[in-house]
Amino acid sequence: MKLVSFTFGFLLSSLVFAGVEGPVGIFDESCDVGNPKLAGSSSFDDATGTYRIRGAGAGANMWAAQDQFQFSYKKLKGDFILRAEIRFLGESDQNHRKGGWIIRDSLEDDSKHVNASLHAGDGLIALQFRKTKGGTTESVISPDVGPSYLQLERRGDRYLMSSSTLSSPLKTVEVSGVSLENEVYVGLYVCSHSEDEMETAVFQNVNIVSPGAFSSAE
Repeated sequence: MKLVSFTFGFLLSSLVFAGVEGPVGIFDESCDVGNPKLAGSSSFDDATGTYRIRGAGAGANMWAAQDQFQFSYKKLKGDFILRAEIRFLGESDQNHRKGGWIIRDSLEDDSKHVNASLHAGDGLIALQFRKTKGGTTESVISPDVGPSYLQLERRGDRYLMSSSTLSSPLKTVEVSGVSLENEVYVGLYVCSHSEDEMETAVFQNVNIVSPGAFSSAE
């Protein structure tokens, strides 16, 4: 296995996301997907290796046919494993403010996707997915509650989400038959669940591992 730590730049243009910024740690860009009412932001502290993502308002949520969230991402091909520790800052009355890893065909708000999602208010952990562009998001609920570690693995059209606290064994759920493109948008996200509020999460020990050969977009 090898740790992916390269960066690269590329140009994007779309009507469904705004505020594209430059590299954030190992990720090449960050932006708001879905044009939320409030603009989010992403930053990386090189001294501590910490990502801080301030999630865009989510009037469209991330359960139905459209998404709104702040996204730090890069484009990858093939199979890979995504790993990170996640912690939300502050208190909130939004049980379903959420964040984690997400894999998408595009930056359009109704893109097919798979994401490993921690719902910070009630500790729900869900493997969420949209099998068709513009379709309704479905989910597989993990038996885990309130984990601090999230892992999302892609194996062809199978996706495995594993989670744990620092002192507990991994709990894994999976979904198959989700046909995403070979080259996908991959990264960390935060969604506030409220169009009028912002939420912030910090991510540590973030890495992308390749069990086989894959390459970045050129």
